[in-house]
Amino acid sequence: MKILYFFKTYILVLACLFTFEQVWSKEYSIKTQSRIQLFENWMETLMEDRSLPGVSVSIVHGKDLVYSKGFGYSDLANQIPMTKNTSQPIASITKVFTSIGLMKLVEGNKINLEDSVVKYIPELKNLKSKKFDINSLTLRSILLHTTGLPLNNKILIKPRINVQNISSRLLEDIKNQKLLFQPNRLHKYSNLGMNLGGILIERLSLKKYSKYITDIILNPAGMTSSSFEGNKGLYETMGYSRKISGLRKSKGYTNMGRLLGLPSSGLNSNVLDISRFISWHFSTLYGDLDNIINRNTLNEMQTVKWVPIPIEMPPFINSGLAFFANAFELGGVGLGYFRDKQFIKHSGGLNGFCSELIMDNENQIGIIVLANSSDAPIYWNHNSSISKNLYEIIGESLMNPDYMIQDSLKEYENVYTDHHHFHFYASFVEDKLALFDLSQSFPMRSPIILKKLELDDSFEDPNNHGFYGKEFFVTFQRNSNKEVTSLVLGNNVLMANEK
Repeated sequence: MKILYFFKTYILVLACLFTFEQVWSKEYSIKTQSRIQLFENWMETLMEDRSLPGVSVSIVHGKDLVYSKGFGYSDLANQIPMTKNTSQPIASITKVFTSIGLMKLVEGNKINLEDSVVKYIPELKNLKSKKFDINSLTLRSILLHTTGLPLNNKILIKPRINVQNISSRLLEDIKNQKLLFQPNRLHKYSNLGMNLGGILIERLSLKKYSKYITDIILNPAGMTSSSFEGNKGLYETMGYSRKISGLRKSKGYTNMGRLLGLPSSGLNSNVLDISRFISWHFSTLYGDLDNIINRNTLNEMQTVKWVPIPIEMPPFINSGLAFFANAFELGGVGLGYFRDKQFIKHSGGLNGFCSELIMDNENQIGIIVLANSSDAPIYWNHNSSISKNLYEIIGESLMNPDYMIQDSLKEYENVYTDHHHFHFYASFVEDKLALFDLSQSFPMRSPIILKKLELDDSFEDPNNHGFYGKEFFVTFQRNSNKEVTSLVLGNNVLMANEK
């Protein structure tokens, strides 16, 4: 039986890998291809302006990988490029995998959401709980971050610290921790709580946490480059601090995820592997795939169960708030996931690394962004958010992919810059030529729509209110081979990038 199970799993992994890589041959619309070029040029501008070390991105539509690319470097000193295959710590996105692992145990009737965790981890009785009832701390509490536990284990975060036997030390140190409030009264994010979830997995599955997650999630999803043992690649991805006096510091913080706990933040992965996870996600919700958890369980995990209002309240009151949050897509906390309107999310951050996972279930668009610096603007609510720009620029083109573009306009598509004040990408909005300002935080939101004039290669924007308001006239210049080489705006000549 074990040999048959292994054979079936092996065939499934091969099928996932083969099918997933084949989507690269899929033809996407001219609009999407143009938007990819716009995004890449905006990203290159952002990388230069912010002096970011490295960023990698992927976007998935349904089960298909649409786009994946790395920018900058995974190691600045050795000039090692960041690629779509570059692995790094994904920090707290690990919690999504731990949560799915726990819900797999619920599906198998090994534990119930309302079971007291003390039943399986009696060491919790050593917590300093004051008048609070430790028996009310349940599996549901862990998944909703309503345990009342502190944020972290009792361990100092230092570079190159020994991370051996962290889980056993966690239980030994539990006597020095205390409940901060009665469980199930308030949302407070807790790595410590999710690490207890990892101990639950080990005690109920009789497997090491890392092997259990690898066996039931990573392997079935085809995530062969993901590991709890550090990077599988030849080179270690370096993590960098925010810019300090124009410089970035790099220290040995690659073990920080293991230090905080494998179940809360210890997984290393890359954007291709997380894209495979997103593909599994949509295949489970909208197909007949149930090789990890079933559709009903996944839907349940992504339904708002708690609204994180910063006051303590009885669970029955918050249940009422959660009902309205789901009815009106207001967002809140699910079982291991977070919701922001229609978006399913989880973020991660460690010293030198950050990560953002976004999934739009309605339109079946998923995004993953990884970066190896503490100040990279990858999060959804950041100004110049890389994840939101990836969604707005490329993602939205997948929702409405078709429109006709005049062949005569395609030759103008390029970057035009004077390297000082003007930095545009010429592309299209429906059937019109448009200029997108690559220096803007969100270039898709305010394109300059150009109107064709009678004179050859000449356009205007009569409604422009910028520097050249009421006189925004554009003329494209050509060389002797009739190739477009520059754009003239007022007194400024903006040179085209070489194609």
